[in-house]
Amino acid sequence: MNDARLNHGIGLVGLGAVVWLGWSAAYVPAVHRTHELQQRVLVLRQQVEATESLVQQTGGEAAWIAQQHKRMETLTQRLPSPHTLSKILNRVVGQVTEAHLEVVNVAQGNLEPVKDAQGNMLIMEQAPCQALPVTLTVSGRYQAVVTLLEQIVDAAFPCAVRVEQVHLALADPVSGTLTATIVLRLYVLGT
Repeated sequence: MNDARLNHGIGLVGLGAVVWLGWSAAYVPAVHRTHELQQRVLVLRQQVEATESLVQQTGGEAAWIAQQHKRMETLTQRLPSPHTLSKILNRVVGQVTEAHLEVVNVAQGNLEPVKDAQGNMLIMEQAPCQALPVTLTVSGRYQAVVTLLEQIVDAAFPCAVRVEQVHLALADPVSGTLTATIVLRLYVLGT
């Protein structure tokens, strides 16, 4: 009789352990994953609604697609091949002299892949988009530095440029000469 109760108790403890293991190893993770997926679905719905709203604001699907193609065409025209980087860097230095500034230093880094918001490499026209970091140090008057920056970010410049940082330091208070360190990225398309 004692053995029957003992066996029954051991069986219940074993069944309880199996239920607990199943609950903690399978059920709880499945519930967490379900909640994560529900949150993701909610975010995706909001993104789809925002996109649909943009499409309707532009006059419908066909107009929106045409507008996006035009934007893509304009952007790809501003993203030259990496083989033209030497010409683009020479153009930057040319802009410095045109703005009546003196080149103190030009330093470039290595081409870096451009990543989208999710951290994936940005691909356009089946080619990777890359950025070349450039640090340009120039000396001259304040207005000349402003003119240089306007010329570099102008739509007529041969590539897309992002000015990341401008540091101005007074080099000569008598003449009003500044030393400007400009950190920019030149964007190209391809390898």
